[in-house]
Amino acid sequence: MSKLLMNIFNFKSAKLFLKIIEAQIFDRSLESNIFSHSANPLLSMCLLYELLQLILKKFFSLNNICKTLMGKIMELAILYIKAIDDETFLTAVLLDEDFFGRDSLRIAVDLELMELIQTPKVEAIVKRIFNSDYD
Repeated sequence: MSKLLMNIFNFKSAKLFLKIIEAQIFDRSLESNIFSHSANPLLSMCLLYELLQLILKKFFSLNNICKTLMGKIMELAILYIKAIDDETFLTAVLLDEDFFGRDSLRIAVDLELMELIQTPKVEAIVKRIFNSDYD
């Protein structure tokens, strides 16, 4: 929903937003991490990555902090995928949709997040989906 408000973001508010997100992402405690309270952390990570790309396009001077956050989000997403042992659960997480009907896998493909897509577990799920009756 935040990306719908991108046109009213000014530089000062974008910088403040990034500082808040940075503090939340780099906090190592479970209670303060923004992804630990999400129903689908992987979807939240993909959506935040997408939002950071939009902020980067609008405010190029925030390049360093956006790239740093995007790198950390990618690192956390890969760690999350590696931590899931149940392929059925990972498939459900990857195919869970946001408010616009896009799932984590589609967002990752649209954003060309090759590190995420090429993890062995995700590749196996993509192959299974491609060879099955999923839409």
